[in-house]
This record gives sequence, C-alpha cells and structure tokens, in this order.
Amino acid sequence: MALSGNQKYFYSPVGSEFVGQVVKVGSEVRSLHPGDRVMSDNSYPFKPDGSIGGVSTNFASQRFLLLLEHQLIKVPDTMSDEVAAAFSLSAQTAYSMVRKADLKDGDNVLITALTSNTSLAIVERLKSCNANINIYGMSSKAISLRKYIKEWGLKDIYLPPFLQDSQFGENDCIDKKFDVIFDPFIDLYFTDLLNHINFNSKYIFCGFYQQHPSYKGMKVLPRNSLSTMYGSCIIHNMSLIGNCLGGREDLEKALSDFSDGRFCMNIDSVYTGNQLVEFFQKSFLKERIGKVVYKYMD
Repeated sequence: MALSGNQKYFYSPVGSEFVGQVVKVGSEVRSLHPGDRVMSDNSYPFKPDGSIGGVSTNFASQRFLLLLEHQLIKVPDTMSDEVAAAFSLSAQTAYSMVRKADLKDGDNVLITALTSNTSLAIVERLKSCNANINIYGMSSKAISLRKYIKEWGLKDIYLPPFLQDSQFGENDCIDKKFDVIFDPFIDLYFTDLLNHINFNSKYIFCGFYQQHPSYKGMKVLPRNSLSTMYGSCIIHNMSLIGNCLGGREDLEKALSDFSDGRFCMNIDSVYTGNQLVEFFQKSFLKERIGKVVYKYMD
C-alpha cells in the first residue's frame, strides 16, 4: 500500500480483552471445540498447565488469534458478547484483590479512583460482602457518577486534595480510619492515606498512575517518601500487598457469580462500524462509567 502526504497511516492492533469464537483446535486440545465462545484467561503468575501466565494478547483487534488452550475460557451462554468482550481483566483482578483482603464482617473499606475499571469491578464484587464501602477520589470527567452512589450501596465519598473545591463538593477523610484499602494507583493516593489506616490493616494495590516517565499528569508519590511509607507500615502493622491480575479460580468465581446474578460488569457504551474515532475518544478522553466496547458486525 503506497502512503503519501496527509494520508499516511500506520497499522497498530490494540486490545487486551475480547470475546470470540473458536474456529479450529489442535489435536491435543480437550476443553475447547470449534464454535465455542471464549474470552481471555489472564491467569498470573502461572496458567493451569504450569506455564508462565499473563495477558493473553495485546492485539485483539487483529480478530484472528493463535492462542494456547489455557489462555482461554468458555463464556456462559447467558452473557452477551458486549459484556464478555470487557469482562476478564477487571473481573479477574478485582476477585484476586478481594480474595487477598480476606474481609471480615463490618470492615471499613476504602476504594480509590472510582472511575477506574478495576475499582468499579471491586465495587461490584463487594456488594455481596458485609463491609462498609467508601470511595476516595474519582475522575473529574465522571461527574454523573455521583447519582450511582446510593444505588451501589456506597457509604461515603471523599476527595483527595487535588480534587477538593471542585464541582463534586465532598470533603476529605478528616479522622476516618480504614481496615482495607484497594488502590489501582498507589503512586497517586498512598501518601494522602497514610493517616487513615487502622492497625493491622491491608493496603492492596495493582498499578501506578504514572506508568511511564514521559507521562505527565497529577502529582504522584515522590521518590523520597519511601521512608515515610516504611514507617507507617511498621507502626500500624500494615500489610502492603501487591496484586497482578489473578488466578484461574478468580475468573471462574467471577463467571459463576455473574451467572447467579451476584456480579456484573459496567458497560458504558458500545461502538461499531465506522465509529472508530468515537470509540477511542470515549475510551480515553471523555466521561465514561465502565468499559467501552467496539463490536465488529461482519
């Protein structure tokens, strides 16, 4: 293909989540058959067969993928393609984090960054738990999220300093203490929350806001704050727990809970056809509450 002037393009497949149909299987494959609907199994650190795990693909938009049997899991018949395409990463991560928290009845729980897909999935997972669910921080691009607070059974919502006096109008944590904190962006929120952790608490995190040095945004955790962090962990007997994705059992539990009506995945919008620009704008630039899905029609 000849490219010139303003019409130069580059091919860059995207996508770590998908739903698809098995078209062919190898002679040793036993659990899957042609015609099965499948999604990715992102088990980590190991797959069920003992191999190193992780995200099954970062190129789902290629549409034809050559994957191993243990990189996939069947989709329940009751789950739509739109939900299945957006399910596995957030569900598997959320269920793993909640499992590690080992929540007790009446625990005061704090979830940061409510507009994060991981945090939204944790909220859904915790609806069946007897815990007090509080929120710390949300994107300024999701003002309409406030109307869901009572519907989702959230106790209180607090704002970090960089969002106070904004259009949300809520206050900071003041003297609140929490037993478990779920945080997808530890470099963004950790130092603000050091004074709000209970003794014998757990701080479970799964990622960073500033994932690359070239990414500039809100102020993140300064490198010289490590001594303060270590001190707080010691003084409060706090467990600082990292989490990367989840195990096969976490995804299976999420799928079972979905089938039983105890868990759902928030879908913001679905795009198709020539709506590619709108899809990417909604995914990364505009207000959204949940996953943004692109659906192929052919």
